Amino acid sequence: MPGFFHTDKTVNPSVVLELAHFGRLAAIDIVNRPGNLGRAVPLKVDVSEDGKTWVTITTLDKPLPRWTLNLTKKNVNARFVRLTKQGTDYLHLLNIRVYGRRRS
Repeated sequence: MPGFFHTDKTVNPSVVLELAHFGRLAAIDIVNRPGNLGRAVPLKVDVSEDGKTWVTITTLDKPLPRWTLNLTKKNVNARFVRLTKQGTDYLHLLNIRVYGRRRS
């Protein structure tokens, strides 16, 4: 997802990425927006094969400029990735990149 986005203030704001293909994920790179790094945390990272049933792979709780989740040693298969800011607030990030290999 190039560029930044910003949600309205709401309970558990989230963004869902639908990948072009189902695949085995190798990494997720999340770039926080500068100026208010703490607003993005805690940030729950979920994956789904069908967009209905979600599995949490981690919750990020340190306000950093960037998080890179290395998934190469985990068996994470997905078509969807969801990032949810826990609590009532805004969610705004600068960039999200998902890396992996297509599977059938």
